[in-house]
Amino acid sequence: MLFGCLLSHKKCIKLYNRDIERQLGSTVMASIDTSKRKPRRTHGTPSFTYRNRFAYALLAAGSVLFGIWSLTPMQRIANEKLCKDLLTVTEQEKDRHALFDFSAPRPAKFIREAIEESEKLRTER
Repeated sequence: MLFGCLLSHKKCIKLYNRDIERQLGSTVMASIDTSKRKPRRTHGTPSFTYRNRFAYALLAAGSVLFGIWSLTPMQRIANEKLCKDLLTVTEQEKDRHALFDFSAPRPAKFIREAIEESEKLRTER
């Protein structure tokens, strides 16, 4: 019996809510224009096209400014000095490369030959 009362109470609440929605639906929902709602995606909206135009304009302006900068004499001189400093090999670099080549790992064939030579020297003594 208690369950029947709860069930009927829930039905009463649903009916009451429906009546309120019907009464308010014509006044409240009519004032909301759904075409002006905030879109979930920008694709197809005016902000999408303006954003893309702005991005393309920034990329084009940056490319043009970089091209102009790369043609200036100051940048050319700096680039030549930088390339000259980076591409010339100093004595310290040569020594370092020689040290790495000297301590580089040897192949197995070379190690076997060294062991055989040391064994020959031991047997001869």
